[in-house]
Amino acid sequence: MEKILIDTDVVLNVLLKEEPFFEASARVFARLEREDVCGFVTATTMTNIYYIARKRIGTENARLCVRKLLETPGLKFLSVDEQILRNAEASEMSDFEDAVQAAAANIAKIDFIVTRNIRDFRCSPIPAVTPEKLLETIQ
Repeated sequence: MEKILIDTDVVLNVLLKEEPFFEASARVFARLEREDVCGFVTATTMTNIYYIARKRIGTENARLCVRKLLETPGLKFLSVDEQILRNAEASEMSDFEDAVQAAAANIAKIDFIVTRNIRDFRCSPIPAVTPEKLLETIQ
């Protein structure tokens, strides 16, 4: 079974029903619920999601988004510790948030990072794919 780390942008596509990305991102989450793949997000992704969602849809709805994620079948949460932060800081990735996710994915032996932002993950030790590409891969 593939292990995937889901980037913040893909999670937000689903939670905020962002078109035109909602359908493919929601299908990734459906695959988690069917346990076709094992999904992960980092703890820092959860705080970022709350922060972004709160600005767009308010505090109460942002908390509901966090609760939905915590209750999503097939979704697990990766801790971010000092070693991951050091690995991220030492990486060649230009975006530190993405580097943290890639470092956490590397330590957890994740197969793919699912993101809409492939370019920022080009130096990642874990291959990055779009939701559409992942769905093609795991048919």
